Amino acid sequence: MVVPRVNTAANGTPYKVTVNAGVNGWSYEVAEAQTGTVLTSGSNRYGEDTQQFDALGAFYRTYRIDSVELSLHPSSMAGTGNNTAIFSIVDAAGTSDNLSDLPFPEGFSRSRTLAIHPPQCSVARRKINYDRWLTQCLPEPYLPCYDSAGLRSLYPVDGTNPSRIPAISFVFFYTKNDTGGLGTSMTYPFSFVVKAKYTYRGRVLTDPLGVLAKHMLAEEKALRFPDVSDVSDSPA
Repeated sequence: MVVPRVNTAANGTPYKVTVNAGVNGWSYEVAEAQTGTVLTSGSNRYGEDTQQFDALGAFYRTYRIDSVELSLHPSSMAGTGNNTAIFSIVDAAGTSDNLSDLPFPEGFSRSRTLAIHPPQCSVARRKINYDRWLTQCLPEPYLPCYDSAGLRSLYPVDGTNPSRIPAISFVFFYTKNDTGGLGTSMTYPFSFVVKAKYTYRGRVLTDPLGVLAKHMLAEEKALRFPDVSDVSDSPA
């Protein structure tokens, strides 16, 4: 779960929010809509903040990503501002891994997967199933958990792969009103949750972390929650 904090001008200036989820990780960006000046941004690989990938990578040699679900939750402005509808696509070419590669609205308008979620919705959700796609389009859908240098192995998304890997992209706009005469305000305009499902194989018989790894897996099991229903958006 990610809750970005943004220092925005409370004078009606429009801001553009972009949230992406690809085969390797997620990213977000908040920028002024007219000038393109980036106010805040962030990105990470799945399971790194929570150390879940390292915990399972200690027991298995290879992994494959099965699916990614991105849920975007716009904040209620409660009279202090307003936001537009949320626009989302499943970008088949995977170009949304790079925010500058997918222009809005032209890139979104050309996509058959375009969906428009109402601004009053409490959550907008999209999901990609990668298991069959990776099996059909990549020579080897399973990657080593770590390369020879001990770094995490990633799927190629830099254009070297002839079959680009799909990604999810959300875009919406919002403004803040200067109701208190302060000129600027620290806001939390949105939050998002990413659920990435992996399949691991090639069990490592020698436990490199010993008792510590067993405790990490026990904590992972205790933190599991039941899956929510797969819906596009929910009313507030």
